[in-house]
Amino acid sequence: MELKLLREQIDQVDHEILLHILRRRELIRQVAQYKTEHHLPVFAPDREQQILSHIGEQLGQDRITPALKLIYGILMDLNKLYEYQSHPKEFEIPTTLGGASVRAILPDQPGALTRYLSPLAAADISITGIHSQAMPGGKMAVDIDLVGEIRNPDFMAVLSVLSDTAEQFTLL
Repeated sequence: MELKLLREQIDQVDHEILLHILRRRELIRQVAQYKTEHHLPVFAPDREQQILSHIGEQLGQDRITPALKLIYGILMDLNKLYEYQSHPKEFEIPTTLGGASVRAILPDQPGALTRYLSPLAAADISITGIHSQAMPGGKMAVDIDLVGEIRNPDFMAVLSVLSDTAEQFTLL
């Protein structure tokens, strides 16, 4: 098969993916509205696990690669960001200097740091410093210095998603 034809087929698949992402985002908007009306939290860890389990049932557990889990994890985090932009959590930020420092404990597994940082990129939040360190027990400590208007809904939404994603989350 010619390279041009293969690329045309990839372009078609990319178009279909885009349409499905937009449809999913509209459904997420409706879910967010329902959650708001019924005073339900944005973060539903059981639902995230249910999604991954369902994918495993469809593909077979042995075919769920770390990369596929990462893609779905990022997609779920970006949808939480979308929900939190209109209803962020309230945080007591210990500074008014135009940013925040975050300490998080994450599982030390492939893609954990990429998933954790994806909402920062999606909301265009500047990172001025990042440091990660392996810890005992398969954990990773991550320190991130962020710059942004701390009362901006996007900034607060990012903090909301980061706090959901981390096993432990502290504003410094």
